[in-house]
Amino acid sequence: MSQVPVPQTVQLGDGGWSVLLQAQGFGQLSSRASAYFTGFYSVSLRKHTDVIWAPAQALESVPDVYAVRAGLSYSASEQLSLSLGGRVDGTPTSDLIGGRTDFFRHAGFTVYVDPGVSLQRGANQFTLNVPVRVHHNYFDMSINNGQAVRIGTGGVADYVIYLGYARRI
Repeated sequence: MSQVPVPQTVQLGDGGWSVLLQAQGFGQLSSRASAYFTGFYSVSLRKHTDVIWAPAQALESVPDVYAVRAGLSYSASEQLSLSLGGRVDGTPTSDLIGGRTDFFRHAGFTVYVDPGVSLQRGANQFTLNVPVRVHHNYFDMSINNGQAVRIGTGGVADYVIYLGYARRI
């Protein structure tokens, strides 16, 4: 029985360090409604792993990644708020530091509709978001000195479940 690495999209990590660039904003639209924005860009400090992606015989990269969320939130009561927005998660074809590499990456982006609910109980806040995929696109890549590789769409979920808990101290 031979051992092969699992796809990068389902691994727990890529073994690299990153610098995280992040921004967020909120704006009150009315007494019960607000708009929100949050985004991050993770600047990878490592070019590649030691894992070889077999189809192209190329080392797997440790790529930059990003996510952006924006939408509207509505306060249904003092304890319950509902939100609806959009989300984009992606991996660029080139890194911010170091630019294009000849290492394999799943470059592309996924767009989600992102409904959510938040419940406030005293100092405790519980959140649930279930982004549902509405569009996905992997980019063609040229690796190994010009070898064109079209990446498949494996590893992108139809929906994701985010559960959160925060306690105000």
